[in-house]
Amino acid sequence: MHIKDMNRRSFIKSSATATSAFALPRFSIAQPGKTKKINVAVVGVAGMGGYALGEAAKENLVAMCDVDDARAANAFKKFPNVPRFKDFRTMLDKLGKDIDAVSISTPDHTHFAAAMAAMERGKHVFVQKPLAHNVWQVRTLRKAARHYKVITQMGNQGHTFTGMRRIKEWVDAGVVGDVREVITWTNRPNPPWFVPPSSFPPVTRPAPTTLDWDLWQGPVQNRDYSADYVPVKWRGWWDYGCGALGDIGCHTFDAPFLVLDLGSPTKVEIERKDPPGKGFIPMGSVVTYHFPARGKKPPVTLKWYEKGYEVPKPMRWQKGKDLPSGGGMYMEGTKETLYHAGMRPNSPMITPGKRFMEIKSDLVKIPKLPAVGNGPIEEWYRAIKGDGPTPGSNFDYAVPLTEMVLLGALAQRTGKSIEWDSKKMEYLNAVVSRVLHKDPEFPAMEMVLIPAGENQMGTDYGEAGDKSLEGTKNPWKDVQKNEEKPFRTVKFTKPFYMSATEVTQAQYEEAESQLFKTKAYEQLFIAQLQDQLTESGMQVEFDAAAIERIMGKVGGNIREFYQANPDQLGQPVSFELSSSSRVDGYYKGRVTREGLQESRFLQLSDLDLVDALAEAIKEIDEVRDARPVTEEELTAARAALTRGFPRSLETATQVARAGTSLALHGLQENELSNFVDRVNAVDADTVVRVARTHLHPEQLLAVVVGSPDDVLTSLGRLGLGEPALIE
Repeated sequence: MHIKDMNRRSFIKSSATATSAFALPRFSIAQPGKTKKINVAVVGVAGMGGYALGEAAKENLVAMCDVDDARAANAFKKFPNVPRFKDFRTMLDKLGKDIDAVSISTPDHTHFAAAMAAMERGKHVFVQKPLAHNVWQVRTLRKAARHYKVITQMGNQGHTFTGMRRIKEWVDAGVVGDVREVITWTNRPNPPWFVPPSSFPPVTRPAPTTLDWDLWQGPVQNRDYSADYVPVKWRGWWDYGCGALGDIGCHTFDAPFLVLDLGSPTKVEIERKDPPGKGFIPMGSVVTYHFPARGKKPPVTLKWYEKGYEVPKPMRWQKGKDLPSGGGMYMEGTKETLYHAGMRPNSPMITPGKRFMEIKSDLVKIPKLPAVGNGPIEEWYRAIKGDGPTPGSNFDYAVPLTEMVLLGALAQRTGKSIEWDSKKMEYLNAVVSRVLHKDPEFPAMEMVLIPAGENQMGTDYGEAGDKSLEGTKNPWKDVQKNEEKPFRTVKFTKPFYMSATEVTQAQYEEAESQLFKTKAYEQLFIAQLQDQLTESGMQVEFDAAAIERIMGKVGGNIREFYQANPDQLGQPVSFELSSSSRVDGYYKGRVTREGLQESRFLQLSDLDLVDALAEAIKEIDEVRDARPVTEEELTAARAALTRGFPRSLETATQVARAGTSLALHGLQENELSNFVDRVNAVDADTVVRVARTHLHPEQLLAVVVGSPDDVLTSLGRLGLGEPALIE
């Protein structure tokens, strides 16, 4: 078996079986007051994983796991004697007896698989926010944590802050009054975490040799590698991340969720800047959560504003002062407005500031909650050792908080409001179904496993109710008109899934009638061509009708290709497209300008475009090989460049712009005075050399001088291939 196939299948299998029966024995590692140093394994050692490594080093770091050797290089260098792995399953199998706890800092889509694998083996787990990738996963993690009796923590750092305790103290003391509205906001999505690709699907290329792309993807749908996915831009793709809301929501929602006992919303509404689709997050949205009354606490509306939407100011706010653009939260109470800036509750206050100063002496008298410690990981360690209480963001707390976030992300993903029954774990509106939380990218479809081996297929015409065929000479003859066949034994060599919902012939025909016809595929090609021209910065007058006439059967070609290659749907492909028969006739002399009768199939203006394209291709080929530029052509080109050069420096603004350009590109001042001489020095051999180089993009070599950490992410978007670092 190919190793990558084994990785993917076993990944999915292990994730599924771990959530079904929980057949392993229950046990816990730590004994209160007896564990001095905890043996910690860290999964994902770059980014937030670096923070986890530093904390683990305070205990006993026994293993590191990361799928990307390049991203993990600094960690591996810092701890050269610590065993390292690419696959956390292999790590747990080989060193399981030496590991007490596992800290997980991987992308969102692999949180669940890694945490389940660790808890199955009785390991305590720390998981960065958001806890998992969908509602079903987070609830299963909570069930597993309770079953295996392990100590858990989600990494929302603000939960351990002093500011969090102050907010709870003030709300519990009645300072704020009844809260009916909470406003939260962020300046995300923004680079470098959220960067839309230049095209959908994104440009793909072979994965770097330092990255195990198969393991990075883990249990999700296999896709070709793209620099638009990694290292940090995965947050913008629904397959891997949960958007700006998943990134920040567990921080910003933490305080209102805790102090107001919000629980689960009954409805989530969505407003987004762009329509859903393409697998990418909205680049700005407003999510509105509706929470019912909780005992004596009134219903609450919580709103989440992303970049691009104006955030309403509190009723009680300092006149003329703007809200901080980076993010924040405020609660509108019947007595006061409680506010903090930033994604976490660092320094909460009562607003306006004047009012805060008036009541501050009363606030300090409110009994204080006990301090937590120096962050969520230390709190987790103390609990494992038996030296501290249960971590505040343990899975019993983190699951409903994350579920709230994920419901908002699901509304963003579908572009539809959601009505939610938390107890039944059901979506009450038709937009989403009870199984959508397992795979929200697709409409609801319950799947059943068809095992390998012998199975019965077909239809019994009698059971089908076709009594009119009974007793006839060949009762199946008419049944087969509808492509029905009698019961028979068939053998499946491999297991597979199929829909549990029966589809009738009428439903199939209705669905088939809605499929793209040839014309639709043609329009998709034209729209994509226009988009590429626009994205490349080419300011041209685009004539879609002319392209349609010139390209001939482009729609049919594309349609036939995808019918023959359905596995290529959603992937970038390339194949040759023929020109129309009339354009072909023009090339071969059957169609002339003089004899052309303009119609919806071909016009004289189309022939102008055809001639221009042919001439451009001819000139490119000739300059590169057969007919280099002549001295006369070179003289004319020199004159065209130099004749107008003095006029580009006639005004102070033009001179300033030229000087700025020199500074920007690091050029000397004499570049301007030497411009004419340098143009006149260009000879025919130089033109041919440059043409041969730059008219072959595959031969392009880009040399970038600077810090790799600063430039590699931007270079990846250019699709130039894997860069080679020159020491």
